[in-house]
Amino acid sequence: MSHETIYKWLYAPAQKGEKLFKYLTRRQSKRGYRSGKNAFQGRIKDRVSIHERPADINENNTFGHWEADLMSCLKNTQFILVLRERTTMFIKSIRLPNKTGLLIRQPKRQIRETHQAIIQLMHDLPSGAR
Repeated sequence: MSHETIYKWLYAPAQKGEKLFKYLTRRQSKRGYRSGKNAFQGRIKDRVSIHERPADINENNTFGHWEADLMSCLKNTQFILVLRERTTMFIKSIRLPNKTGLLIRQPKRQIRETHQAIIQLMHDLPSGAR
């Protein structure tokens, strides 16, 4: 029996009356996404699916398509911003003081810090590589 089977049974309408969810670690009466005014706070506004990108990018034939990722280490106290070129697998990275600059609804000052870090990483590269 899997954990999912147990959760499905616990959250079934027949079991709701017994309030068995109170014995769970998080004691939530519902599963799934949050609802309310803060439900979509961490989601990217007007995002485009990765499946909708042009086909030539998927083939990795063109130099200059970069991916960015944030790595967190040591119990979320140290952060590294990593940029990777998709064709050559060339990687550039820089340490960030915090990850708040990558959140969507943050003050512009913090977004500028991350933006400046990306500019700093890309500055030495020729213009065709940017």
